[in-house]
Amino acid sequence: MENIPEFYTGAPVDPVDLRYRGAFLKKLWRALRARHVVLTAPRRTGKTSVMDHLRDNPENGVSVVSINVQDLTHPADFFQVLLDALHDAHPDFVRDQLATGWELVGNVLGKIDEIGVGGFKLALRQSDPGWRENWRQHGDTFLTQARKIVAADVDTTFDALIVSSGARTRLQHFYSRIRQYYTEPKRSIAYALLSQTSVSESGLGRVALLQETDRLLVDRGLEFPRHERKQMFNQLLLDLENDFYIVEVEEDIYDFASGVLKLWWRKYYA
Repeated sequence: MENIPEFYTGAPVDPVDLRYRGAFLKKLWRALRARHVVLTAPRRTGKTSVMDHLRDNPENGVSVVSINVQDLTHPADFFQVLLDALHDAHPDFVRDQLATGWELVGNVLGKIDEIGVGGFKLALRQSDPGWRENWRQHGDTFLTQARKIVAADVDTTFDALIVSSGARTRLQHFYSRIRQYYTEPKRSIAYALLSQTSVSESGLGRVALLQETDRLLVDRGLEFPRHERKQMFNQLLLDLENDFYIVEVEEDIYDFASGVLKLWWRKYYA
């Protein structure tokens, strides 16, 4: 009887056929809410399959652009490929956001019909004969244009979201139920830890949260043996996880389970 290999290698799996990666995909999306991710593994073990699945099944309101940079050797080439991919995947974004106030892209869009197939990429290459020398300027302009409206959209959407009556009721419930179900001193510590976490870039470490807990107990004049303090802290952290306030985004690093709740908490209670 032939030995059955532990795994098979081959071409990337179609995103609809990807199996047994649910937990890993969840972890990736949690990480991508706050930071960049470098995915490393041996060849032909599923990296491309996972990335294709992320591309075809975006979460958290993400707009995906997928480009292969393997053959690129210069930053100027990267920005050209990125702009071309953005135009293919999100033409409205390029037209309404990047071209507004960026003459170079506006001119390129105006030449597409004249050039025909592959018009955007070709017009982009012809737009500046010194593109390779000027890539940094183009890159800075791209980032400025992209951020200028993203920040405005986020602020507008978030303000509209948190002032709506339905959102106020649901989000306020998260704050109120701690008062209702958590006893002192866990109640005050929970509020303090969540406030500290809400102003963090991408969550806080377990050690930092434990240190804050110890400080709060000392400030309140509460003295417990070390093992009791740690036991109470561990239970509190578990309660906050089970009640969907926080999640372990990576080993021993905790952040809000909901980005909206984090921003709301920061706005009103940090």
